[in-house]
Amino acid sequence: MKQGGWLFAVLLLAALLAGAKLLRDARADNTRAPEGLQSGKVADLLAPALKQKRPVALVLTYDAECCETTRDFFARHRAGVKRIQQRYSDKVSFVWLDIAVYDQSDRSGLNKLGRDYGVTSVPALLLLDGAGKLAAKFEGELDEQAVRDALDRLTRGK
Repeated sequence: MKQGGWLFAVLLLAALLAGAKLLRDARADNTRAPEGLQSGKVADLLAPALKQKRPVALVLTYDAECCETTRDFFARHRAGVKRIQQRYSDKVSFVWLDIAVYDQSDRSGLNKLGRDYGVTSVPALLLLDGAGKLAAKFEGELDEQAVRDALDRLTRGK
């Protein structure tokens, strides 16, 4: 198994071993991913956004019970992406994918997405052009300015 695939598999296994609660009670600080995350097929979640022929921001996150440091890290990431989403939602389709949910319902689809786009860690933010081709990838700590710069390039003239 390639190193990137191995790392992705380890992250998925860690999610299971952490005793992932599929959907945690809503937090008062409003840093959770948008409501409407559901189980099913990864491809079914992404397909409607790709049909719009406009850029897609695919947000891979993890929203489950784990240590406080990890919860805080993912909460900061989600809050940053939400700020970006508010600014670009008229030009970019945002699709949120919680790996804790999809690991249970469509592990093979989640692994395929990870391989197809070269995801090696979460959280991740993948920017896809209107044809679904990877235009930019951001993993780990979110650099909001770098994401905005990439989105500006991706949406220029639209």
